[in-house]
Amino acid sequence: RQKAGVSPGGVAARLRPPEGLETLFDAFDEELEAALARYVVDWADVPRDARPRKGRPGPRTRGKELQCEAFLAIIDGLQLPEGARVLDIGSGQGGLTLPLAAKHPSLEVVGVDVDKILAAQLNERAAIAGLGNARGWAGRAEDFDE
Repeated sequence: RQKAGVSPGGVAARLRPPEGLETLFDAFDEELEAALARYVVDWADVPRDARPRKGRPGPRTRGKELQCEAFLAIIDGLQLPEGARVLDIGSGQGGLTLPLAAKHPSLEVVGVDVDKILAAQLNERAAIAGLGNARGWAGRAEDFDE
């Protein structure tokens, strides 16, 4: 169901590209490709409670780490200004939200999930990891208006 007055593209319409660019797609250039090629996370520098799957060993954890590394490289390539807000839509317990916040303390990283329990767990994990720049928000992405 669609909320009255909200188009499916409503969330995308609220996204703002970095200053000087017309669209977010304009930010994906050679700089981003270079960031992807050189970006590897030293997971020992990330608080255990902020790591994907809390750092449990195994192939699923490594897959989540690779996913995080790709998003971290994208964030680096975008060169977002200090205080910029990054939304992780469908964040669950924060497997992506928390590493992003840990590696980019100057950004506000909000995990958005329709499940209130998962959003609360994300907030708990952020507090345990000491990440004041990460939080969970419960609701539909198109209703996020903070």
